[in-house]
This record gives sequence, C-alpha cells and structure tokens, in this order.
Amino acid sequence: YTFQANQWIFDASFGTTPFVSGYLTLSCTQPINASLVYSFYSAQGVKLGEATVFSSIPGRRTQILADQTEGARLGLAIVNDNSVDVVASISVGDTSGQIAASRTHNIKEKTNIAGFLSELTGFQGSQGQVLIDCGDSPCASIGLRYTGAVFTTIPSTVRIQ
Repeated sequence: YTFQANQWIFDASFGTTPFVSGYLTLSCTQPINASLVYSFYSAQGVKLGEATVFSSIPGRRTQILADQTEGARLGLAIVNDNSVDVVASISVGDTSGQIAASRTHNIKEKTNIAGFLSELTGFQGSQGQVLIDCGDSPCASIGLRYTGAVFTTIPSTVRIQ
C-alpha cells in the first residue's frame, strides 16, 4: 500500500485460506500508528472474541507478564527481524521471583516462533514474569492470553537491564 498524508485503510481476511504463521513489518518514510485487530467468529458468524495488536518495540531483553489463572493459557510470539540467527532464552520467574522454567530457542533470521508458554518453556504455573533475552540482537515479542474463546493481547516491555 502507498498512503498519502492522513490516509487510512481497513483490509479484512475472512480466514478461509489455510493458516500461515509469520510476522508483518512496515517500511515507512514517516512516523505511523499501526494496529491489527484479530476477531474470532463462530461457524454461524457470531463474534466470540476480539483483540487489538499494536506494534511491538524490539529489545535485547523483553518482558511479558503471564496470568494463566481461570484456565487461561498464554501464547507467545517472538520475532527475529535481524539478518542473523538469534538464540532466544525464555525464562519464567514465579511469584516469589525464582526461575521456574527456562529454555532456549534458535530463531532463524527474518523468522518468528510462536507457541504456548508451557510448550516454549515447560512452565506449568498460573502466574509469572516471562523474560525473553535475545543477546546482542533485538527481538520483538507479544503475548496472547486465551481463556476459551475469549482472548486479549499482552504487550511486551523492553527491559533496560
């Protein structure tokens, strides 16, 4: 798309094609505000859930708070938009601040990984602090909290230290 000043667009996908995993980047000559709205519909066309995703700020170390109470599950997506592979270390601290689970994942250049927190780290707790360390190359991350058909986005925070 090419935009003029003060122009906007709504573009919909009806979810009828096979699922494709990936990430989106925008190359812009001027500052923009971008968001993406995910909607979940029943087979009868009734909207069951909706969440808005805003841009994720890349950082060498990002943090997402995990709340998996009430049967919820936290999904994570980590993007490596660099031109080199990145080893991402995902650690989960429990409510007392102790590391409860930790795993590393190799993320190839210009790709992403996504999965539930339990799959990516082995964490089985209900609440925790998720730290994603990408070493010397910044990564972007975001969380999606699922409670049945209801879901919401959990933004990441770039950690200074």
